[in-house]
Amino acid sequence: MNEQMPKTRRAATTALAALAVLASAAAHAGEISLYEDAGFNGRQVTLRALISSINSIGFNDRTTSIVVRAGRWEVCSDDGFKGDCAIFDPGQYASLDGRFDKRISSLREVGTVADAAPAAVSSYGSVELFAQPNFAGRRARIDRDAVNFTPMGFNDRASSLIVQGGSWEMCTDADFGGTCRTFSPGRYASLGYGMTKAISSARPVRMQEAPAVMHGGGWRRGQRDDTRADAPVVLFSSDGSAGRSIAVAGDITDLSSANFNDAAQSVVIETGYWEFCPDSFYRGQCRVLGPGQYARLEPALYRSISSIRAASRDQRSEQRGDQQAERRNEQRQENDRDRGADLELFTGVNFGGNRYVLRQDLANFNDGGFNDRIGSVVVNAGQWEMCVDAGFRGRCTVFGPGRYAALGGLTNQLSSVRRID
Repeated sequence: MNEQMPKTRRAATTALAALAVLASAAAHAGEISLYEDAGFNGRQVTLRALISSINSIGFNDRTTSIVVRAGRWEVCSDDGFKGDCAIFDPGQYASLDGRFDKRISSLREVGTVADAAPAAVSSYGSVELFAQPNFAGRRARIDRDAVNFTPMGFNDRASSLIVQGGSWEMCTDADFGGTCRTFSPGRYASLGYGMTKAISSARPVRMQEAPAVMHGGGWRRGQRDDTRADAPVVLFSSDGSAGRSIAVAGDITDLSSANFNDAAQSVVIETGYWEFCPDSFYRGQCRVLGPGQYARLEPALYRSISSIRAASRDQRSEQRGDQQAERRNEQRQENDRDRGADLELFTGVNFGGNRYVLRQDLANFNDGGFNDRIGSVVVNAGQWEMCVDAGFRGRCTVFGPGRYAALGGLTNQLSSVRRID
């Protein structure tokens, strides 16, 4: 039959088949953009094919933020798709955690979103459990529902864990019973709060529509695997640190991804200062809270938290190599406090670069010659609203007393500031 087919018809059929192949390939073509600075700033490269060594394009260990426009991409810290690897689904990743921040060396597309594995298996990431604190001792890895840790010899043994993609519910009894806590993406060097050596079952938190994978990270730059990263924040669904809870070790752009949106009524902050926002992606009238137990959140945050990110943390471990400079900086701050300097702005991260002291509202940073140049902040007194546009307009964030060594998405964006308390 085919042999008798007219040549013109055969040619047309062949052309259609070729077009179908091309269309199929186009449908599966991915695209990923790498940026040298946080918040999708700085030098950029866009890739549509695998690359086993990013050094070949002069971008090795430079990536700080990522945009995945199409496809699912495996990103690795070493050449040849080795080292720490994780899957990035379509979305915007304004900052990366310590495993990948300025450590990406190879990447490849591993399929489209439609090609992803079933939700019960791997599309929610995985969890690596460790028998000892600080990611030491015997380990076990799960990437699907685990109704009972006894068969794998890990019941009541976990003391630390790493969540690699997705949010995971950990429970003290088998079959997801007992006390359960959700762990968002990040590194938990100790579990605390009744979870250490008490976990017996675990499962990924499922949504009706699975969100893009979000990787832990935040405003603490340069974090590496040997950096201690306890679970510094736990949100609770009831007053008095009771009810359902979620542990947080990194930025979360939308708590809906962990089924905890607008659910928090109380908070325990172990370390650092954290920014809590009523809208996703750190929008709305945000508040910064420091270490302590908040048995009942203030009305502005009560059952209203949708996103959270680190505002600052204890910087001592990050500045061991420059203790003399730290002492000088602290002495300088003490002197400024004596002179009434409530706010210090720095053009570099970690309180480096040029320094500006403010004692009153400033509606336009152009007047001081430092518009869109601020990289870190020290608040010595009061609550200060900082905005990306002049005249206290645009996206604004409230900063309370504390040291903010990096500003994340606000880096080199601030244009005005005013005291609001």
